[in-house]
Amino acid sequence: MRAHSPRSSSNAIWAAVTLVIVGGWVFWGANYRETALDFTMFYVAAHAPIGSIHDQAVFQETARRVLAGTGVKYASPYVRPAVFALALRWMRGLSYWEAYRIWACLQFVFYGATLWALSRRFRVRVLGFYPWALFFPAFFGIITGQDSLAVGLVLCLALVMLADGRDEAGGALLSLTLCKFNLFLLMPVYLALKKRYRALAVYGVCGAVLAGVSALLEPPSLYLALLPDIQRYTIGFFPKNMLGLRGLCTTLGWTAAYPVAALALSTYLLVMSRRMEFVRGFGMVVTACVLCAYHIGWYDAAVLALPFGLALALGDPGLRLMTVCVMVIPFWNVMRTSETLLLLGFAMLYSGAPGRAAPTSANGSEASTRPAKSCKN
Repeated sequence: MRAHSPRSSSNAIWAAVTLVIVGGWVFWGANYRETALDFTMFYVAAHAPIGSIHDQAVFQETARRVLAGTGVKYASPYVRPAVFALALRWMRGLSYWEAYRIWACLQFVFYGATLWALSRRFRVRVLGFYPWALFFPAFFGIITGQDSLAVGLVLCLALVMLADGRDEAGGALLSLTLCKFNLFLLMPVYLALKKRYRALAVYGVCGAVLAGVSALLEPPSLYLALLPDIQRYTIGFFPKNMLGLRGLCTTLGWTAAYPVAALALSTYLLVMSRRMEFVRGFGMVVTACVLCAYHIGWYDAAVLALPFGLALALGDPGLRLMTVCVMVIPFWNVMRTSETLLLLGFAMLYSGAPGRAAPTSANGSEASTRPAKSCKN
């Protein structure tokens, strides 16, 4: 019999630890009293009339009807553009808890697919590396019923397309992040800075189509009237409770300083990203989006799996240590100030870490702005 290598034994141990941690998340979700609390937004949106999905009188009446007997009393408003609600209609024939279980499984699959893509395309260590299983925004977001892991997968796949020079596909995929347009406003700026004009054009065209379909499905005035009043209908979603610079400035009593701080930091990080090769710069901009966003929840930090993976692939010891520390610290939903400070530290280290010029793909080719080419000996 062939002896097992030390590396194989180590991977087996880490895989076992990972399975135990994931099992702990499942146990927590099965017993947590607020499991699926945020999922109401999607389930009610699936049943509400598409032409009045942002009318809170209609939405809350639908919530009372479809949530009756579930034990769930709270229904967060649906804050995505109307067109994205079409992807939720499959829930109409399912009970609340049946739909949530499928939704949670899908989010877990999306997270796994993101990690697989990072490992396959950018040689990020995933298997047997437990910080991925301890990443609070990812797994607690699944428990509460959020969709951030789906957005993270879209970002990752868009980057893969763009890194391979498939700008049309990358721009089209990136336009799907407009479901959270408040969070990714810097992405088209980055495409312009990197002169990826074809990707930017497709992004703009697809974005216009999504906006146009939303306007056809529902009067835009209903959505525009809802946006300023979101805090009235949500539990504990206030600037002081937000992740990022806005939450930090509000907590410190420097509310007026937020616009200046966000502009200064986003400008700095965009300048640094412009100097990097495309893949690494993309991770820098995703980090900037999370830090500088005006309206953001702790669960949105799940998209940071992308820059965290790219940072780990650079191989810089200091950056690697910072990345792991940010990933494994628990309870992002109550430790927003400390997590914001750690993210600021991560962004500074990421922007200055030497590492390789570019993370490499599974076949050894550089993940650059041009199509990948196979290496010949």
